[in-house]
Order: sequence, then C-alpha cells, then structure tokens
Amino acid sequence: MGVYKNGRRKKNRDREKEKLMKDKCVICNTDTQYDEFDHIDMRYFYVEGCGQLCPKCFNDIENKTKKEDK
Repeated sequence: MGVYKNGRRKKNRDREKEKLMKDKCVICNTDTQYDEFDHIDMRYFYVEGCGQLCPKCFNDIENKTKKEDK
C-alpha cells in the first residue's frame, strides 16, 4: 500500500523530497548520513532522549565520558 497524506496518496515527488531530507546532528547542526524517516534502531550515533549525532560529536562526547570515568 502507498503512503498517505491527509487521506490522499502521496505523489512520487513528495516521497523523493522526504528521502532527500537528512537528519541533522543535535549538537553541531550538520547533516548526518541518515534520512529524517530512517528508524532509530537502524542508525549509528543515535542517543535516545537526545537525538541524532554526527560521528565526530558522538566520538567527542564518548571520549570526554571515558576521561571523566578514570
């Protein structure tokens, strides 16, 4: 079955536009590799309760956390 919007089937160009919208890193606001509609279980660098991070910001936070734990 197709995807519906307001009770109407979405046109191909609407679906293509959705695919082009990339999720942004919640820290530095850069585009990530993930489409906005990719499920969070299929992503890397997603922090539940925070949002999507880019690899650099994720690694920066991870390194800071490890240093604080020592």
